[in-house]
Amino acid sequence: MCTFQLDSLNTDESLDLENTLWTNCVIASGQATGVVIYTGPETRSVMNNSAPRSKVGLLDMEVNTITKLLFAAVIGLALLMMALKGFSGPWYRYTFRFVLLFSYIIPISLRVNLDMGKSFYSWSIGKDPAMKGTAVRCTTIPEELGRISYLLSDKTGTLTQNSMILKRLHLGTVSYATDSFDELSTVLKNSFMGSESSAGGVGATKFRRSENTRIRDAVQALALCHNVTPGSITLETEADQHIMQVPDQAVTYQASSPDEVALVQWTQQVGLTLSKRDLASMQLKTPDGDF
Repeated sequence: MCTFQLDSLNTDESLDLENTLWTNCVIASGQATGVVIYTGPETRSVMNNSAPRSKVGLLDMEVNTITKLLFAAVIGLALLMMALKGFSGPWYRYTFRFVLLFSYIIPISLRVNLDMGKSFYSWSIGKDPAMKGTAVRCTTIPEELGRISYLLSDKTGTLTQNSMILKRLHLGTVSYATDSFDELSTVLKNSFMGSESSAGGVGATKFRRSENTRIRDAVQALALCHNVTPGSITLETEADQHIMQVPDQAVTYQASSPDEVALVQWTQQVGLTLSKRDLASMQLKTPDGDF
């Protein structure tokens, strides 16, 4: 826990995660005064800027190990033959001749054949009609795919390019997909207008009313429980500076996590829009236009 002292009030204030600005954070409005705490080599930005390591396949490592063992065997055989012949005369010249004679033990062409085979398999993967859009950027891909036992991936970025879209909402007993989001919008509109019974008809059951209540509570929780900040368009004139209110479709959201932005954009899609936020309050726009 860090603290800082206010000279004007002569008091100490604590600093926690609520007072932290992460890397690449965008301030939608106002100003922020901060201090850099640590910029050593172990920070995420510095570690990501390091030179990439050379990736070598397991097959290449095995071939390199076998080649070293064969080279050692060639040297050993050459020394053994020199010991049987005797080190009289120009022994170093005879040793070099024995090394050349036994050099055929090392299969130099194996490396070329392996590279040609991996290049052909990489080209075949890129042209496979069952894997359209596959781009092979390394010739070690075929052998790496043949040795895979587990495939691990994080939740965002690697597979989704940080473009998150909410496609299904599950409330325990019922699930709403993309084709049923219009029903959620109707339920929210009737709920905020005070006529929830109209969504289920005159003879709506208690279960139906409870389900509509859960829908409203779930969507309202998604619209409130986050760190997303709505943006606005700023117009500067010669006299002063004005803030122009933009339509709901033009509101931009800023957050440290793309998951939270996707959730808030979805609540906007079904009719509950985050329109304003400051340090003390949040303002939502309901489907009927009230705040």
